[in-house]
Amino acid sequence: MKSDDEDMDLGVLFNLLRSLFKSIGNGIKTFFATSFNMLISFFIYLKRHIIKFIIAAVIGGILGAIVEYKIEEPLYSSSMTVQANYESIIQLYNDIEYCEGLISEKDYISLGDYFKIDSIDASSIKKIEVSPYTNDNQIILAYNDFISKLDSNVIENIDYEKFSQNIPKEEFLYHVINVESTNRALFEKLEKPIINSLADNPYYSKLLQTEISNLQSQENVLISSMIELDSLRQFYKEISLNESKKENAATTFYMGNTEEDKRDIIVFDKYIKANIDLVEIKSEINLKNEIVNVVSSFNKTGAEVKGLLRNSMVLGFFGGILLIFIYLLVIESNRFLISQERKLKGK
Repeated sequence: MKSDDEDMDLGVLFNLLRSLFKSIGNGIKTFFATSFNMLISFFIYLKRHIIKFIIAAVIGGILGAIVEYKIEEPLYSSSMTVQANYESIIQLYNDIEYCEGLISEKDYISLGDYFKIDSIDASSIKKIEVSPYTNDNQIILAYNDFISKLDSNVIENIDYEKFSQNIPKEEFLYHVINVESTNRALFEKLEKPIINSLADNPYYSKLLQTEISNLQSQENVLISSMIELDSLRQFYKEISLNESKKENAATTFYMGNTEEDKRDIIVFDKYIKANIDLVEIKSEINLKNEIVNVVSSFNKTGAEVKGLLRNSMVLGFFGGILLIFIYLLVIESNRFLISQERKLKGK
C-alpha cells in the first residue's frame, strides 16, 4: 500500500514537472513569435512611410546645416590645469560655480567685471566648469594623503573602495578648469582673474606666509647642521691624521682608525640625511610658494568643439525623423480611437 502511494506521488510530481516545462516552452515560443510579429509589423510600417521619413530627415538635415554653418557661431574650448594650496580649492570651486550662475542668468556685466573684460567678450563665454583630474594613480595618492592625516584608530574604518567612490574634491592634487566660448582668442584673458581671485584672499595669503616662513626656518636649520657636520668630519680627519703620525703606535693606530671610521660614517650618514631633507624642503618651498600653481595654461586659441551630438545638421536629421514618427503615431492613434468609438456606437 505504501508503495502504491509513493508511485502515485512520483506520478503527480512528473506531471507537474511536465506541465511546468511545457508552460515554459510555450512561453518562450509565444515570446519569440510575438517579437517576430512585432518586428515584421515595424518593417511593414516603415516600408509604408519610408518616403515620409526620408523627406523629414532631409529637411531636418538641411535646416540643421543652415543653423550649423550660417546662423550658429562655432564653439571653441580650452582648459587650464591648476594645483591649489592651502585648501584654496574650496574657493576656486565656489568662484567657478559663481561664474556658471552668471552665465545661466546671462549677467554678462557681472561676469565681465569678474574676468576684467568687456560685456561683449563675457557674452561669448557659454560654459565654464572645474573638475578634479582623476586617474587610478591620483586616487591612490589622494587616499594615502587622506589617511596620513587621520588617527590610527580611525584608519581601520576607512575602506579604499568606499573612499574611491566618495572622494572629497579637496583631496585631489590637480584640478582642470574648462571653458567654452565663441571667441577663439579669449581664453588667455581668463587665467589671471581666476588665479588672482585666490591670490588676493587675505586668509590664504597669511597661510602662505606662515608656511613659507616655517619651511625657510627648517631650511636654515638644515643648512647650519650640514655646515657643522662637515666641520666635524674635517675635525675627525685631522685627528685620524695626527694618530697615524705617532711612532710605535701600530695597535693604537689600528684601534683609533677603526673608531674614527665608525664616527666618520655616523657623521656622514647624518650629513646625507640632512641633505635629503634639505632637498625635500626646497622642493616643498617651490611647490607652496604660490597659493595656486598653474600646471598648464589656457591655449592662446581654443580648439573647436566637435561631436555628433553638438552638430546641428546631425541633430536636425534625427530630429526630423523623430518629429515625423510622433506625427504618424498621433495619426494612427487617432484612427484607432475613431474605430473604437464607431464599434461602441454600433453596439
